[in-house]
Amino acid sequence: MSRSSLGVTGTSILMNAVMNAISSGELKEGEKLESERGLAARYGINRTTVREALKELEVRGFVRRVHGSGTFVSSDRDNEHKRSLLGSGSESERQFREVMDLRQALEPAIAFRAAKRSSARTEALEEILHEAEDRDPSEVAELALLDMRFHVEIARLTLNPLLVELLEETHEIFGFTRRSEFQSESRMRTSLAGHHAIVEAIRQGNGPAARDAMHEHLFDVSQSIVF
Repeated sequence: MSRSSLGVTGTSILMNAVMNAISSGELKEGEKLESERGLAARYGINRTTVREALKELEVRGFVRRVHGSGTFVSSDRDNEHKRSLLGSGSESERQFREVMDLRQALEPAIAFRAAKRSSARTEALEEILHEAEDRDPSEVAELALLDMRFHVEIARLTLNPLLVELLEETHEIFGFTRRSEFQSESRMRTSLAGHHAIVEAIRQGNGPAARDAMHEHLFDVSQSIVF
């Protein structure tokens, strides 16, 4: 696996490197990955980020982690079509991960376009952020609505009405991930921190940074849920 550029987020650096190495055959089925310490040093990231990336890779079926032995390329990839791409678990857990996977496929690209096309027009996003910060964490319904408004507003900044319509129409699906049982004060803090990073990247007109901030935001939110 070659060293990746540090211009993208730590989790995506490691996940993409491992998935590409598996896809190319550089990493074989059953082969052991480097230690967490070694991966952290190779990609210039901390060990917590390494663990988060490996956990997501395991959920997706790319690797298996054996306590006390390390992390290995999954040897069950041939049976992948027989199970969900996003792993086993309860119905709610699978459904949640499927929705977050859909969001990961759509929203980083939308954030990239927003930064490139409307970098000077972040006032509405900032207003939504300030309103969310003034809310109490117990106000789940109100915060969920503000979260939806935030992400739709990013789509508006792409100047493409079809992307706005897409996010609005799929809100019912995305809304599953904002249900009260998935909310916590920790998730609220994580979400707000991610929103600030996204707004800053859009304000600077930095498309790659906005894309990566959105990717990291969605990943962090998915990791903050305990089933």
